[in-house]
Amino acid sequence: MDMSSISRHEFRLEFLVTSLLFTAFCGYGLVWIEELVISEHWPLDEQRFWPGKSYDLNGYLDIIVAGKEHPQYGRPNILSLRYLDEVARINQYIVHNITVPVDLEGKHYEVAYTDLCMSFDWACYLNDHLTMLMPKSRWGNFSGPIAEFASDIINNEVNITYPIGWRGSEPIYFGALVGRPHLVDREGHFDHATALRLTYNVGNISYIWRKKLASWLTNKEKPPSGESQMLSETAAGEGQAHCCLV
Repeated sequence: MDMSSISRHEFRLEFLVTSLLFTAFCGYGLVWIEELVISEHWPLDEQRFWPGKSYDLNGYLDIIVAGKEHPQYGRPNILSLRYLDEVARINQYIVHNITVPVDLEGKHYEVAYTDLCMSFDWACYLNDHLTMLMPKSRWGNFSGPIAEFASDIINNEVNITYPIGWRGSEPIYFGALVGRPHLVDREGHFDHATALRLTYNVGNISYIWRKKLASWLTNKEKPPSGESQMLSETAAGEGQAHCCLV
């Protein structure tokens, strides 16, 4: 038998195992580098939190809202004012009316989302994209000298485009907020969508609030919307989406 042939195949198992271990090690190393970069640039801080950039948070709950599906025409345009108003009403109710009892230093409190939320400069994320999707006439009533200034900002500094819109220099990623948009031009403006996403970010200790929100969403006797119907019922776990029809 050729000795060179023996030398080539004698350690083939060792080479195979070594290559697999090396590949696994390199793969884990890339994950470690990714986590290091994310934690360095977007550290998890309850007062410096920004949805979509704070990847270490587990205490959040998403709600996907869509209109009732028509057997012939499919789901309606969730961007119509009737639906936007109903989604905004649901959002306001969740923010201000879903409360849980807390006893602290002998005193009893009812705390809401605004007391438990992760915030940025002490301000909660309140699904402001709903306001941006409203007609511009609904954004605020201005008069006098400030009216022209406000109108200039609204018309020139706010851009509602998909997948990325802009509010001044602040990017808004509509790609994660709007479902199946119909684009009307190459810039990404859209006039139709079938679903909207609402996000509620709370600290890890706020499991009871998330559970109560899930219970309210799945209440078939008193649904969130007068016409609502649950698509699915899931536990109030981290990141699990509830779908409401309005």
